[in-house]
Amino acid sequence: MTIFEIGNRVAIKIDRHLAMILLGSLMRAASESTYCAGWMMGLEDDLPEACQHLIGGTDNGYNLYIGTVSRIDAEIMVAIAKSLGHWVDYDNNPYIPECDQTGVSHD
Repeated sequence: MTIFEIGNRVAIKIDRHLAMILLGSLMRAASESTYCAGWMMGLEDDLPEACQHLIGGTDNGYNLYIGTVSRIDAEIMVAIAKSLGHWVDYDNNPYIPECDQTGVSHD
């Protein structure tokens, strides 16, 4: 089981495999709403850092995601990735982004 917390508001306990599928689904939805593409090339490297900027309220060049990905969705994706210790790729396999600044532990 995987437990992830979203701020101080919610803690959710779900199966690890389901958490990976949920994370992949949220990443796909972010890609679809931003680029009108189910999984834009490079999403698995760009989105984790963009989520940090969305949560922190900064743009820093990620204005494509501003307005298309909500802060709560960004918080959920980061919380799941932190809990899992990784993000996911197109096939929902574990993936460590090239420049991961989300505080995900890679143990």
